[in-house]
Amino acid sequence: MRDVVSGSGALFLPTFLINLDRSADRLTRMQAEFARAGMDFERFAAVDGLNLPEDRKPYFCDASGMLASRLTPGEIGCYASHIGVWKRIIAMGVPAALVCEDDAMLPDDLVNVIGELLAVLPSGWDMVHLSRPPDRAFKPLMPVMNGSMLIRHSRVPSGTAAYLISRDGAAKMLAPVTPRRWAVDHDTRWPWLFGMDVYGVNPPPVRLRNDQSVIRASGRARLRAGLRRSPFRTPASFLFNLRQLGPYWWMRCFVANCGVKLRNLLRPVSRRMARSVSPSLHQGAR
Repeated sequence: MRDVVSGSGALFLPTFLINLDRSADRLTRMQAEFARAGMDFERFAAVDGLNLPEDRKPYFCDASGMLASRLTPGEIGCYASHIGVWKRIIAMGVPAALVCEDDAMLPDDLVNVIGELLAVLPSGWDMVHLSRPPDRAFKPLMPVMNGSMLIRHSRVPSGTAAYLISRDGAAKMLAPVTPRRWAVDHDTRWPWLFGMDVYGVNPPPVRLRNDQSVIRASGRARLRAGLRRSPFRTPASFLFNLRQLGPYWWMRCFVANCGVKLRNLLRPVSRRMARSVSPSLHQGAR
């Protein structure tokens, strides 16, 4: 593995690539990506659907071994793969790791980007999202390389194509050992459920290919009841964001996010109005 230099010296940072055994073409492509970035990595065999290893069955099955999760086979395989990586991080005893899926596009200077992030991240961080731009307002914290900014989300974006996770963060995501109800890229959006200290980078250094990773969830929406209706989402998320952002930035983000929700609500109305006006214009032109 390659050492990544942080502000406190060299830090051993293992890198894991989650890849299905049947996706040899994706592995070849990712080998080229990591070689171009000058990085070593450990391939982690992804779980294929419901072919769960014994140590991951408690996260999706009941005590009798029967499937208890409502997730699709693809969602279960994806989540179980990340759980396996988190377990590996803890078993290795390393302070942190980079985790990638096999649809990631890495920048040439990813090693330097990670090194700078590790130098500016506050102590106690758990996860840093590297592959999705924020879809809601955020609090800027610290500039990093190439004009990017370390940020605190008001709403964590979905996606687990590339992220940094600490050993403590991995342990938090593994608890409790009960059947998971939501896809992994939904659970990582709700850090208050796991007590996670989560950050992001905007713009993100890692991009996604158009062909979605075959280990990824099906994309079926599984939103909790009420999340769409309330700008506060849940009382727990409200209190969490208030603590994380602080009152000033929470209010700024809240106002901006309300504007986004309002635009989204009005967009169908605007489209219907545009369609109704368009025939009238054509008739008038005649």
